[in-house]
Amino acid sequence: TITLGTGKSQYLPISGNGAAITTSNTPFASTPLDGTIITLEGTDDTNTVTITMTDSAGGCVGNGNITLSKYNTITFVYRSSISRYIEISRS
Repeated sequence: TITLGTGKSQYLPISGNGAAITTSNTPFASTPLDGTIITLEGTDDTNTVTITMTDSAGGCVGNGNITLSKYNTITFVYRSSISRYIEISRS
């Protein structure tokens, strides 16, 4: 799981812990405030992180799964009314 801070705008560099990983259907360890913007940046070409999209409470909804390798990013906004992280951009 990915640990979030408490700010309304968060930038989190991430990588797998010694290997490539795939997140669960609910990848974040806590629930942020409504409207929180979360940007994840991959930091490693080997220890990548794959974010699985799933339309369920606590899940990420967007343009298909993404594997974050070095310098790849994805940004979500959290919507508490539907308990989903909505993708707003990726690179």
